[in-house]
Amino acid sequence: MLTRYFNLLVNEKTEEALAESESALRAWWGLYHLAENVGAFRSAHKDLLPMVGNGTYGGENLINDHREFMGGISGFKCKFHLKEIQQQKAS
Repeated sequence: MLTRYFNLLVNEKTEEALAESESALRAWWGLYHLAENVGAFRSAHKDLLPMVGNGTYGGENLINDHREFMGGISGFKCKFHLKEIQQQKAS
């Protein structure tokens, strides 16, 4: 999902990327959840996640900025999708 989203951005398909942005953000937090909370990835793998070099919120900030500044649509609250994923796992 993230790869598709970034390919759309790179190929200047802004409208299509905006349509995929929520799924991309959910995918970002899903991968982060697997790496951090579940421990399914080794540390070396976690460091390879897209945008992790920009900190925990790197993916969220990038996608939300794209939504807000290029699409004129609202971003999501901090860790919205991560909290959603954690709640699903708990139930």
